[in-house]
Amino acid sequence: MLFLNLKEETEKDKKPPCNGPVYRASVRSYIGSGKNGQKDRLNFHVQLNRLKRKSCPGCEQCGYIYDYLNEIVENDEIEGVCDVEDKKLYRFEFVADGYDYEGGYCDDWHLKLVELKEG
Repeated sequence: MLFLNLKEETEKDKKPPCNGPVYRASVRSYIGSGKNGQKDRLNFHVQLNRLKRKSCPGCEQCGYIYDYLNEIVENDEIEGVCDVEDKKLYRFEFVADGYDYEGGYCDDWHLKLVELKEG
């Protein structure tokens, strides 16, 4: 005899949505000196620190974001980096740029930095 378990998922059974790696932004801007000693440079520095406790350790919902971040090239542009605010939480999302006409799969993408709502 075959028994099927048709009970509905309860709140305990549901998995929370995966955030992937979560980062806290640190933004600094300062005036630096050039070669001649005059303070004629405005420097803008954005640093993203990964938060281990809030980040996902890696699951199938995260996709290949860890691998892609490790292989990122300096010339790759990440959308939204210039719009970050100090001490806010952010995560990366893949944005599809192009699709294969025959298969319908995404064949080109870029990264976008998205603010994560706390709560």
